Amino acid sequence: MGQIVREKGYDIATTSWMEKYGQSVLADKLDWTIQATAIYASKDYSNVIDALRAGQNLVSASNLSYDDLLSQLTSNINQEFETEWQAGNISAKLATQLEQSAAKQLGDAITQNGYGQSIAGSSNKAIAAESIRSIINDSAGYIGSTVSDLQAALGSGKR
Repeated sequence: MGQIVREKGYDIATTSWMEKYGQSVLADKLDWTIQATAIYASKDYSNVIDALRAGQNLVSASNLSYDDLLSQLTSNINQEFETEWQAGNISAKLATQLEQSAAKQLGDAITQNGYGQSIAGSSNKAIAAESIRSIINDSAGYIGSTVSDLQAALGSGKR
C-alpha cells in the first residue's frame, strides 16, 4: 500500500492473467467490427456483409473515410480498455499496449477486401485439441486448482 501512495503515477504490475484477459477483450471487440461499421455508417448489416462478399472492404462498404471509420472503431474499443483499467482488471500500461494493437489490427481489417468472410477449408483437429487443453490449464491456474480436479468437477456437472 505504501508503494502506491509514494510512487507518482503508480500502475499495478501486469500479470499473465491480465494479458490473456486483455487479449480476450480485444478479440471480443474485434469480433464486432462489421456490426459496428454498419452502425456507424447507418447501413443495414446485411448490406455491409453483401459488399464484403462481393470483395469490397469495410471502408468502401460503409462509404465512410478510412480516418473516420478507424477513429470511431478505435474510440469504441479504447473506451472498453478504459473501463477495464478503471475496474482494476488490466494495468494502464497494458491498456495502452492493447489500444495500439487494436488500432493496428483495425487499420488492417477495414482495408482488407472481403474482411470476415469465411474461406473454404477444414479445421486442424490437433490445433483445436491443444486450444482446449490450453483453456483448461489456464482455467485451472486461475481458480487455483489442478487440471485433474477441474476435469473431475466438470465431468460431474459442476460449473
